[in-house]
Amino acid sequence: MDLEVKPADQNHLQFAWQLYSNFVQTNLFSGGASLRRPEEWNEKAEFDKFQAYWNGEDRYVILVDNSPIGWVAIDKTDKKITIENWHLVPEWRGKDVTKIILSDLVPKWKSQGLEIEAAILQNATMTSIAEAALTHVGFSMDRIEQHSKIMRVR
Repeated sequence: MDLEVKPADQNHLQFAWQLYSNFVQTNLFSGGASLRRPEEWNEKAEFDKFQAYWNGEDRYVILVDNSPIGWVAIDKTDKKITIENWHLVPEWRGKDVTKIILSDLVPKWKSQGLEIEAAILQNATMTSIAEAALTHVGFSMDRIEQHSKIMRVR
């Protein structure tokens, strides 16, 4: 198995959108407490917002044997890396892909003197899985911001 993280481009937009829109509809437009109702979902408006986000810097595709299995978006400044989004296709979830990739990247980022944070949506279907994966590679709970748990490498 050849696992790689490469810069994403417009060719990956539809793939990333599929993962992202599924996650957002499931976790934010399901009608629960403090969530939006399913009928509020506007496919075109949400896609337009996502496309503008996708065109930003530091968007990456996760590949296994040259086939996309996920994507990640980070925000990088001179002093800090923030993992904003991390999405995997269902068949690759729970297979330690996140742990493998971050076990390589976190030490590199730390050696560059960067602070490292990750935002995890609270009360989502994957919250506890994401927390466990991040804890495994050295993250711990730092604070709550709006609807997200912010974890940080100490």
